Amino acid sequence: MTRNLVVLICCLVIHAGTTAQDAPANPHPATKVEVDNQQVRVVRKYHAPREKVPMHSHPDSVVVYLTEVREISTDPDGKSREVTHHAGDVIWSPAHTHSLENLADTPIEVVEIELKSPPTAGLHSRSKQTSHKLVAHALNSAK
Repeated sequence: MTRNLVVLICCLVIHAGTTAQDAPANPHPATKVEVDNQQVRVVRKYHAPREKVPMHSHPDSVVVYLTEVREISTDPDGKSREVTHHAGDVIWSPAHTHSLENLADTPIEVVEIELKSPPTAGLHSRSKQTSHKLVAHALNSAK
């Protein structure tokens, strides 16, 4: 629980200047908005085993993988690639459009974090490199 809170707080620091859209970019039946206020939107997403998700778009986001992930991601131009992540991985995901297919016999669960407005001035002044170091330090401290 503490580690999840540390991850969420650190993710908010990573890209302080990012602005998210007003509505979730990927409304999916298994999507749950956990937090939605003036500063941030946190969305939990579930994908069933072997589920195929049609073409959809994401805004710039920080993604926290809660489960192992093995999927095929296909861009609008038809280019596909296999993507794997481990439970606990945290990545920056620039805005993109894709379809995906869960290749596993187990469900996928992720949390996507979108910033709507910059945090306080003290956090906003941090560089990307410094922010990434803070995230790494926080993750190691939470173990």
